[in-house]
Amino acid sequence: MSDTALAIALALASTLGYGASFVLTQFGLQRMPPWLGAAFSVPTATLLFWCMAPFAIDTATMDFGAIALFAGIGLFVPASVTLLNFESNRLMGANIAGTLAGLTPVFAVGLALYLLGERPRLSQWLALAAIAGGVMLMGRRRQQNFPHPRYGYCSCRSPLRRSAAACSRSSSSPCATGRARSPPS
Repeated sequence: MSDTALAIALALASTLGYGASFVLTQFGLQRMPPWLGAAFSVPTATLLFWCMAPFAIDTATMDFGAIALFAGIGLFVPASVTLLNFESNRLMGANIAGTLAGLTPVFAVGLALYLLGERPRLSQWLALAAIAGGVMLMGRRRQQNFPHPRYGYCSCRSPLRRSAAACSRSSSSPCATGRARSPPS
């Protein structure tokens, strides 16, 4: 298998795992709050990596600059991203939260453009536009056909709920424009 084919297979496997985590998280969120779920999820992943470390680390080729960079990323990504993922999943459901997570390539390309100086080709820009358009259509279709009983109306009390409402509704929505309406009594 070529390096390109292996990279594609690994990326697809990662995407499958990430998508499955959105759906499976819903089962856990029915029994405990997002912060407590993250308090178990992140240390469990840490334990797995600690168990694998003796077999995966080659101390002869260690680069301490890279170690510091990955340590910094490790402080930010697992805990904060897990908490944000679980809370958005709880508030909007796996369908919409997973759809919004589909924008990850758009942000990755934007950061690569800015930080690494990478220049996407025209076909890649078109693919990014298709991703963004598809995410918007999926979110809109979900709201039109399957309104969530809990989020059909937006109380917009907390900043996270305002953000979730703004992301999951069309721009003409009262919540997205800041004019909140209360649920019917």
